[in-house]
Amino acid sequence: MTQCLSARDLARALVSARVELSSAESTLNALNVFPVPDGDTGTNMRASLEAGFVALSQTGSDDAPRGRTKAFVTGMTRAAQGNSGVILSEYVRGFVRVLLADPAVLEVGLDGPGLAEALGSASACARGAVGEPVEGTILSVAQAAALAARRCVDEAAGAGREADAAEVARAAHQAAQEALDATPAQLEALVRSRVVDAGGAGLLLVLDALDRVASGAGGLPRTNTRSWLDARRTTSLEEDAG
Repeated sequence: MTQCLSARDLARALVSARVELSSAESTLNALNVFPVPDGDTGTNMRASLEAGFVALSQTGSDDAPRGRTKAFVTGMTRAAQGNSGVILSEYVRGFVRVLLADPAVLEVGLDGPGLAEALGSASACARGAVGEPVEGTILSVAQAAALAARRCVDEAAGAGREADAAEVARAAHQAAQEALDATPAQLEALVRSRVVDAGGAGLLLVLDALDRVASGAGGLPRTNTRSWLDARRTTSLEEDAG
């Protein structure tokens, strides 16, 4: 269990998320039926995150963590692709904004309350990037994770202790899973196609990676099959068109 998430921990979570978005790219594309079934959500989210790593690779190995962090976020936001890529880049930008606000955070790491603040900032930035926010999407998943993280911190404080990063990450991940499972009931397009929201599923991969690193389980992808990856619930674009 992790009391604080160091800069290295966060980097490991991003690397894991990169692997998972890449491996799930085609599945996320097939889930993509809202706002239009253009089948590129997985590609856009993967490519946008990848742009951050490309920008990071162009920094010097001796660059300060603050500069490397800024380079990653700038790379993502400048090269973000599609609606889902833009929202993910803004989500990461909002999260990182908390890291950069206090120089000590990059040195010491994010504790439980700090992680909850970062997740709240991430959700707010993602929602702010959308002109007309719609529930039942990635925005709902992000908000559920942020609210659960804050609730975890508040409940721990009420019990006279401080929530650690691991339990906050777990609370956020579990709430995100529940919010994703609820998306078909919130959007008619998802009901018709019998799928969950593609962008929300992509964000769940990111929060899953964060949870695993925080829990000490490592950054490697899980071997169990997620409910939304069940082929019986996935309608291909061709089937939807037919």
